[in-house]
Amino acid sequence: MLKSILNYLNELQTEELSSELKNTKEFIKKYLDNPDEVKDINPRHTVGDLLIALESKHANISNFYTKNYKESAHFCKVLNQDLILLK
Repeated sequence: MLKSILNYLNELQTEELSSELKNTKEFIKKYLDNPDEVKDINPRHTVGDLLIALESKHANISNFYTKNYKESAHFCKVLNQDLILLK
């Protein structure tokens, strides 16, 4: 899943990447290189939407509920989840 997300993000233009999506790319690269390193960068605060997306996919949840469309829409596209925007 991480490689699929990274490949997708690499296809986006730089101006399409929010700061969180840029952090996500760096996080995934670091994780794939050395998983033990990422615990020191507090991923919960830097790539929280990614973690929620991965956890929901792992739990076989097909709907992704969020108030944050900007990043979550990209993760839903890759992970084949339905994005449900909350008000």
